[in-house]
Amino acid sequence: MAEGQGADALERATPEQRTYVQLAARLAGQMAVTDVKPGDLDHAILLIEQTASIDFDIPTISSTPPLRASKVVVKRLVGFSVRFIANQVTLLGNSLVTFGHAVTLRIEQLDEQTAATQATMVDLERRVAALEDTASKAERT
Repeated sequence: MAEGQGADALERATPEQRTYVQLAARLAGQMAVTDVKPGDLDHAILLIEQTASIDFDIPTISSTPPLRASKVVVKRLVGFSVRFIANQVTLLGNSLVTFGHAVTLRIEQLDEQTAATQATMVDLERRVAALEDTASKAERT
């Protein structure tokens, strides 16, 4: 099926079918293989950002009408609680992403400062060696 045909079919689908397709797409994305190399903070933060949102829309799809009706009733009864908890977890995930960006920025700054300090140390060691060499030549004369 071509991409345009899929979009047309999705537009003609019932709300339950659209919910099912969206759920299937989200779950397929969660099953994607993700390989984070040790020390790759940017990629790790991106993974947190991708998974930080929780979908609180409980699927009510069923092949039998009584089961679908019971799912709808349960969804209405616990919907507020599920939505509240999902919102709190999503906020926590967003906070973790913000924290991760701040930590990454600080680590990058420290890396730059360390490199500059190491360059200064190499220069100072060279200068001290030159001074010691000059002092030892002066003592011999």
